[in-house]
Amino acid sequence: MLWRPSNSERIADIGVEFLETYSLFYSDAYLLGDAIRIGRATGASGFDVLFLACAKKANAKLITDDKKMYEKAVKAGIEAELLRKLSSP
Repeated sequence: MLWRPSNSERIADIGVEFLETYSLFYSDAYLLGDAIRIGRATGASGFDVLFLACAKKANAKLITDDKKMYEKAVKAGIEAELLRKLSSP
């Protein structure tokens, strides 16, 4: 994700170090139970349920530009922000 735009190993290494230091990583297997429950409750599917489950597990705000995912997050009781609302005048 960082290599192509920068074409720099140093920048890519800095990016990886940042992610390892400041990010939480959850496997899809760890998220599976929540993902299935969220999918059943909201009708969300595919990768959306994993993003929603990840936000729920991390107790984090979901920030998205996908209006349908935003609506499903709200329906599931997950704090969410729609980028379109944030950037509107």
